Amino acid sequence: MEDLINHSSTGPATAARPVDRPRHNVFRRPRRWVAVTRQDTPRALVEEFFARMADPERRGTVGDLFRPDATITLPGARFSGPDAADEFLAFLEPRYERAEKEFDRWIEAGSTVVSVGTLYGVANDGEPFSGVRYVDVYEVEDGRIDRLDVWNDLATEGVL
Repeated sequence: MEDLINHSSTGPATAARPVDRPRHNVFRRPRRWVAVTRQDTPRALVEEFFARMADPERRGTVGDLFRPDATITLPGARFSGPDAADEFLAFLEPRYERAEKEFDRWIEAGSTVVSVGTLYGVANDGEPFSGVRYVDVYEVEDGRIDRLDVWNDLATEGVL
């Protein structure tokens, strides 16, 4: 049952369970940064992705975390190849004024990392939104993200 094992970078493997719910703002800079210089595990790489997405000064560098032939798929779009990350960022920018993630749980299985939680923020019309479900699935190969599949209820909840 490898897919139900939580391989934490801070301890031994344990059964997957809900964890503390850290929040990451995708479009605002957090108050404090912890530098990550190496991504020893797939989850550490994914957490570095979230850290860069939260920092407007580093957001443009998320492409460094992806393989040149990576594929990013989300509701309404798919990007592949060396420009996939840049195209992904350009696609996200006009979709909402601000969005943040509240993590509910992480599931790790070998080179696959799944992040499950909710989105909240402000839509382009100025209306706040919250409690919008999301699931992100990351496939990591050779220390870089090879595939990112994003599912969320932004359209269903009327945010988009």
